Amino acid sequence: MEEDSERHSNSYLRRRHSGNGDRLRLDTAESSPPRSRLVRENFKYFPVQIPSSQVLMERIVERVRGVEKLKEITTKSISVPLLLNSAGLPIDQVPEDYHEPFILNGYRCHNIGAYQSLRSGFLERNNEAINVWTHFLPSVYFLWRFCNHLGSVEYGDAYFTPWFLYSLTLVMYPMLSSLAHALNNMSVRARHICFFVDYLGCSWYTVGAAILYHAYSFPSEALGSVFDRYFIWIAGLNAVLSTGTASASRFLPPGKVRKTVRVLAFGLPYLYDSLPLFYRFYTGTEHPSELAALDLFFRKFIMTSLALFFYGFHVPERILPGRFDIIGHSHQLFHISSAVASSYQMEGSWLDLQARRGLLQLPNHAQHVACASLVAWSVLAINTGIVLFFAWRIMTAPAPPAVIVRKTVPSPVETKSLQN
Repeated sequence: MEEDSERHSNSYLRRRHSGNGDRLRLDTAESSPPRSRLVRENFKYFPVQIPSSQVLMERIVERVRGVEKLKEITTKSISVPLLLNSAGLPIDQVPEDYHEPFILNGYRCHNIGAYQSLRSGFLERNNEAINVWTHFLPSVYFLWRFCNHLGSVEYGDAYFTPWFLYSLTLVMYPMLSSLAHALNNMSVRARHICFFVDYLGCSWYTVGAAILYHAYSFPSEALGSVFDRYFIWIAGLNAVLSTGTASASRFLPPGKVRKTVRVLAFGLPYLYDSLPLFYRFYTGTEHPSELAALDLFFRKFIMTSLALFFYGFHVPERILPGRFDIIGHSHQLFHISSAVASSYQMEGSWLDLQARRGLLQLPNHAQHVACASLVAWSVLAINTGIVLFFAWRIMTAPAPPAVIVRKTVPSPVETKSLQN
């Protein structure tokens, strides 16, 4: 036994890992370890090396330095919070272009990559996450409803072409809005460009709604009139002016003027597109299917009015600044209200499509459909050119408009001057 102990005193234990688990092996060393003790393992005694206090301190210092270096590298390479429960940044740590009225916390890091922007927009807890989801999910829902209605569509029938055009704009506008909210924190310039594209989608949707109403919800008394012939053309002109006006408003200083210009840029085309429905509300109808459609359109007007109210007056965060930074602020309610309104519009127009085919499908219906298609794609091309022009202005400008970093958190009174 003493011979075994003396033989093992010239070796030390190393722990190695194998596929079957941890296994102990003995490797011969030229010199015995400075300090050792015997450990009983499987009824045999093996010496184990115990490092000195100086060696332990050196290892601890190396570990601490390694952690500090890793933390420094992580801070430089990753700007976005990595935890899903991160509440974002306070308002004083982001440029003024990112400030939202009465929203004091929950802002995301800026000047980051597209992947990190998408990740923070879809997966992290901040004041943009619900904005992203409240238009991403409706876009998927509208696509699903469109696919459901395809079973009742006769392929090759020109009567359904306006429905296809409208459905394309309906799916497109919330998807572009969702991506704009997700990607706008890449940089201040990228923020402006993202919302230029968002305005393009919203204005093109007004053209799709005009084509829809003209094809299936137009008053029969107005067929063949001047209003009937130029209705879609004027709607297309309104959409072009809407995109240009809303994009130009981003160069105005924050305030009521910029907010008013932006509301009018989309509110006036909406009112113009709704004129056929206003006339039908005024004259009324006794046909049961038309009554069901008008009921859905009336609900649409209520939800649209709520959406404009939330967008224009910033309620409820105006009443309690800082309390609705993450959940429940006005832009989220605006998204929800507009999505519900679009859902009512989709279902009401489908009822009109089925019930009023014999009333509205005139001999020159194919000519009207060709005109509607020409206007829709022409507006999309012109609006794309407008977006590219304003994007060029942003990229070539010496500095993006209104890039000022606040050094203190504003009071509720000061936030009243901030407008989106």
